[in-house]
Amino acid sequence: MLFVILPSDRPDLQRLDLIGAVAYTAMALVVWFGLPRIPHEWGLDLAIYVTSVSSFAAVGFTDILEGRLLTGYLLVLFATFAAYFLPLRRYVLALIIMSATYGVAMLPTSSSITVVYLVIIVLITGSTSGFVAVLVRKLRAQATTDALTGVLNRTGFALATRYLNRETPTTLALIDLDGFKAYNDTHGHVAGDRYLTDVARLLQNSLRRTDVLARFGGDEFVVVMPDCPSAAQCLERLGAAGRDHPWSAGATQWGPDEPFDEALQRADERLYRAKSRSH
Repeated sequence: MLFVILPSDRPDLQRLDLIGAVAYTAMALVVWFGLPRIPHEWGLDLAIYVTSVSSFAAVGFTDILEGRLLTGYLLVLFATFAAYFLPLRRYVLALIIMSATYGVAMLPTSSSITVVYLVIIVLITGSTSGFVAVLVRKLRAQATTDALTGVLNRTGFALATRYLNRETPTTLALIDLDGFKAYNDTHGHVAGDRYLTDVARLLQNSLRRTDVLARFGGDEFVVVMPDCPSAAQCLERLGAAGRDHPWSAGATQWGPDEPFDEALQRADERLYRAKSRSH
């Protein structure tokens, strides 16, 4: 916007500034208004593609070789943004598309020195943004995964269910291990940790890829099962995992517009009644 307010005297740079301003404005509008309505956060991908492709296409309107080369910093900027916010595969796809678009924009001034600079810029972009992608992926896994069992923790559960499609009947189940405290006191904490790990593995193996499992602390697990209209049938699916590791469970339907805390409270009340009956 600043470049548009203070335009250059060169017509080609004026076009470059205008296209860049329009592209950034489009990205801002997509993220601000479109992202909540686009599933799986694909709005960020769309914003990155709109802005980067438009910016690199605008490079073709300038005849200044130095200007075309210097716009390579935009490639680093966009790629780092994609590395931080997008999943790994979508980041790699964005990096390939942006690098190819920048390369095509540089074709009108292709020469041996231009090709060398282009390769250097792409390599720097890939190494820098790739490091960010790997580091963010590791940090995100540490922040969202329960260190003992390997399933999601509360933070990971909140992220996993934020964009979950709950238009179909969705069952939420709260599971509490029976007699775990006594088992832990009798066999020790190391055996208790193995017990929790086994339960998490058995639960995970009993679930579909669309289901979400998390440890909510201590010996409590929460499971969300989309497209599962019958809570009883959903719990029956988990029954095999609980044969050698008895537990009590409370399940309820989680409505599309219902806050999670309300559904969790209802499941917790049913869990309490189930444990009372078992005792």
